[in-house]
Amino acid sequence: MGHLLTYAISAALPLLAMYIVYKWLLASENQYRYNRVVLLSMMLCAFILPAVNVLVQQFASHNATVRLMSPLPQPSIADDYAAQPSVWPRIALIVYLAGITAVVIHTAIVWLRIARITASGTKIHDGRYIIVLTDDDKVAPFSWHRYIVMSQSDYKQAGVMITAHEKQHIDRQHWIDLLLAQFIVTVNWFNPAAWLVREELKAVHEYEADKRVLDSGINARDYQLLLISKATGMKFPTVANSLNHCKLKKRMTMMMTSQASMSRRLRTLAAIPAVALAVLAINHNAVAAALDHVNNSALFYSDDNESTSNIVITRHDATDAQTESKHDGTSGMSDIKVIGYGAVRKQEQASEPDDSHARDRKPMESPRIFINGIEKSMEEIMKIDPSSIESITVTRDDDDRIYVTLKDGVNP
Repeated sequence: MGHLLTYAISAALPLLAMYIVYKWLLASENQYRYNRVVLLSMMLCAFILPAVNVLVQQFASHNATVRLMSPLPQPSIADDYAAQPSVWPRIALIVYLAGITAVVIHTAIVWLRIARITASGTKIHDGRYIIVLTDDDKVAPFSWHRYIVMSQSDYKQAGVMITAHEKQHIDRQHWIDLLLAQFIVTVNWFNPAAWLVREELKAVHEYEADKRVLDSGINARDYQLLLISKATGMKFPTVANSLNHCKLKKRMTMMMTSQASMSRRLRTLAAIPAVALAVLAINHNAVAAALDHVNNSALFYSDDNESTSNIVITRHDATDAQTESKHDGTSGMSDIKVIGYGAVRKQEQASEPDDSHARDRKPMESPRIFINGIEKSMEEIMKIDPSSIESITVTRDDDDRIYVTLKDGVNP
């Protein structure tokens, strides 16, 4: 389950970056069809980018490098690498899944309310549309799929205008947009941009429906008075288009605003650097390390866990802390080129009658070390000046090997 949370976090940053650009440059423009496409593309792009990023990283994994922060140590494969991870990724995963559960439950409740209203109301078939009349005057007119729902009193007072408005939502299949938006909100519930993008999308739906209604010949003043009279009432904020969803002032402003010029759509290009910065932030060492912890988290851990990861080199002497404190990341650093991956299994515990904490571990074999292609002993490699190392390649085949390449002009 850690993979899902990692993916959601990786999608959250690009979506947030694109929303900021949209709100800043496009939200106030009267180009509802174009803005609808932009909003839908934002949601799809945000969740495609992490997958592309993973594929690129996997493709380049054989060239990936990590930093060695201390002079070349006595190497061994860490036998306790698969120990249980820290607590915070597990807590984050639990909170994330709880949030998803809450959103799913809320969505299900709204679905049940809509189903109850459509099932209990009086139905009038109007071609491919089904008009549902309810006795509850608190329900504001809304549409979902092919259903147009309104109260009996609304149908008598302004049934023609309300029906014309809701038919526009159905004809343009706005309900499909809302399904996608609700899925994004469910998976990315912790991201404010996910909720705000959904609201922007519903607002664009209302602008489009309003424009189509006025173009059909309905009197603008009468239509605006209808919107004012229906400014209150029960809304369905997740999966349905409600007549009273958007702010009245904004809708009326859009009705009177001329359509934006085509050249203003070029503002969308500002999203490219914003997304690039978001992707760079995701790939930053600190962020990537945190995401890796989350990615490896699980709700339940087992002592028999097997973890597959890059080869880990550890040092087993008392000088570790001193060595690491002397090297702050600027001196004595070499590149380790990781070209192979292997599974590191936690050793099984063996209990003894007189000591429940005793453990028997299989002896670890030291890897073979080659300097410029010549096999050397550990004593010889410990004498090498770290600044003279060009690269270190770690491989895992039938046995573990470390290949050290020295800089030009340096003799082994």
